[in-house]
Amino acid sequence: MKDRQDVSARDLAGYRDNNSIKALFARVRSPHRLEGDSAEKLALLRRQVDAQGNLYHGWPLLAAAVAQRDDRTARDLLAGGSDPWVTTPNNTNAIAIAINNGDESLASLMMHNQPIRTPEQEKESLRLLAMTASTDRLSVLKDLIAMIPAEGNVHLPVEETALWTAIDSGHEDAAMTLASWQGLDDRTDDRGRNLLLLASERGLSNVVRKLLGQGLDVGTADNAGRTSTWYAAENGHCRLMLMLTDHNADIDQSDLDGHTPLIRAVVAEHDECVAVAIAARSNVDHQTRTGNTALIMAARDRPQSLRLLLDADADMSIRNEASFTALMTAVRESCVECVSYLIRAGANPRRQNSQGQNCYDIAAGDERILAILES
Repeated sequence: MKDRQDVSARDLAGYRDNNSIKALFARVRSPHRLEGDSAEKLALLRRQVDAQGNLYHGWPLLAAAVAQRDDRTARDLLAGGSDPWVTTPNNTNAIAIAINNGDESLASLMMHNQPIRTPEQEKESLRLLAMTASTDRLSVLKDLIAMIPAEGNVHLPVEETALWTAIDSGHEDAAMTLASWQGLDDRTDDRGRNLLLLASERGLSNVVRKLLGQGLDVGTADNAGRTSTWYAAENGHCRLMLMLTDHNADIDQSDLDGHTPLIRAVVAEHDECVAVAIAARSNVDHQTRTGNTALIMAARDRPQSLRLLLDADADMSIRNEASFTALMTAVRESCVECVSYLIRAGANPRRQNSQGQNCYDIAAGDERILAILES
């Protein structure tokens, strides 16, 4: 036998310890009543959460409804007092599920209906904040930060904070919102990277400007000696390189291997960034720990960068620790275009290295290269 909501005693039996069902009992006695399809859906939902082996076994009713994208039932349960913070057996909750589903409206409704009340919920809210930052759902993000004290972040490693997640995911709007809310955070991860270095790596110029304005040091380097300008050059963020030099970044600050931003731009084949570094008066003849200059690096197979460096009067006579000049390197790598540019610029093909080899010897019968050397 069923009541006016089409719910039988069997449907309700055994659920009185479930918080969501208790809330439902209160609703049945209240003016907000479930009728027709809503009651049938709720009864089905109850059977699912109680059935051994069911995907939703042991879940709070609200979380199960949200997971099944049953918006009407979820809103009915929420109106009846169901708590969206109650966790499922796999340690998620209705709010997290709604965020993952992309249902920003329902996620916001649940947070407004059941604000944070306990330390456990505050901790969970920080996890939700990071998850939201990774999906760039700004409306939910703003709802969360309105509920969470920013100082809660200090209890998390920097790489687990929402701001780090937003930057790492490339979500600039979310990162800007979180940076304003969070304030200065100069902590680093286990590689020595701080938020500024990460934002530079991802090319988020507005975030970089914001973090610099908050007081992070433009000359900060990670454990490998890599600076913001190094990361910008490595990843082809040329306009960001310009902005960093405008903030007095040292364009020639090198990493532990002696690689400057200019050299990284050459290696990564970012010709525009090579031009930016040269325009910023980078030392084109700087040598790495192994003696390589940007020109020697470019001679391997970077003809456009090589042309830019030759135009900047890079020294063609410098040798690396293997006693190779830029021309010798270009010949060894069979970079025909590089060899041609260097010969036209006046490089000497008969000069010998420490092994007594000149460029003709290194060419080893490569007719294309030999023809250029003899031209």
